[in-house]
Amino acid sequence: MLTQEIWRFLLAMSNRKSSCLHGVELPFHGQGFVRTSCVDWLVPRFFYNNFYIMKNEKSILDPEVPKLQEKVVILEKQLAEYQSQKASLEKQINEYNHKFYSSVGHLISEVNRLKMELLREEALHDQRKQQEYSEAKKEYEEFDSQYQQIASKDIKTLNQTEQKLLKSNFRKASLLCHPDSVSNEFKNEASRIFAELKDAYDTNDLKTVNSILDRLENSIKFPKKSETVTDRYRLSLLIDHLKSEIESVKNEIEAIQNSEVYRHITTIGNWEIYISHIRQQLEKEVSRLKSSL
Repeated sequence: MLTQEIWRFLLAMSNRKSSCLHGVELPFHGQGFVRTSCVDWLVPRFFYNNFYIMKNEKSILDPEVPKLQEKVVILEKQLAEYQSQKASLEKQINEYNHKFYSSVGHLISEVNRLKMELLREEALHDQRKQQEYSEAKKEYEEFDSQYQQIASKDIKTLNQTEQKLLKSNFRKASLLCHPDSVSNEFKNEASRIFAELKDAYDTNDLKTVNSILDRLENSIKFPKKSETVTDRYRLSLLIDHLKSEIESVKNEIEAIQNSEVYRHITTIGNWEIYISHIRQQLEKEVSRLKSSL
């Protein structure tokens, strides 16, 4: 909004000349300024984009700005919803991986180790086996590192009511602190808090998610872009950016849903029964390989 000092200046200039400022929008001239045809001074383009200059000492907000701000709010909510959907899909995959590797990861690692040992023995007598041995050794080391990292994560067990509360509170909190929605000057701090929120969500840490939500609702309160951007041009750019982000997240969701691992975990049925079956097969394979050494 125009300050009193600036308004008095504009009013004085309009009174000093003719009534050319009365009820009309100042025409654009040059880069970043507007110039009246009868008053020899410049007005920052910011005022041109957002206000009509009136002779009766009032500045009226561009009527398109509230409409654009409302559209930004709608798009921010849509983006938050798609981001929450993506986070839920990623969480489902992470939970499956954790359950799978915690249950049978050590057996897969043992199978890889035994295969590596067998190939090492063969490579001692046949140089043609050296390449196979090197590949088996690399596979064993890479899997063992990955398995240890996933299995060591502390994912808490929640009942159905707690899972619903976790999902609901994560969605609320992410809407309040997602870096794409908060004002630019708070983006770094929002990114840090969102990363903390996402990690708590992925590990079923309901207590931490609730704590972050409480802080966001009662103490931190990041201003939204829809609240701080009041320029028609910048709002239009923000709308285009949000639309682009929504399409990007939708594409990422589609990629996850079409991924091999997601299709796998959604078709195997009961995870416990499937993993138990895999465990039995791996135990037999370990016994067979040990008997071959």
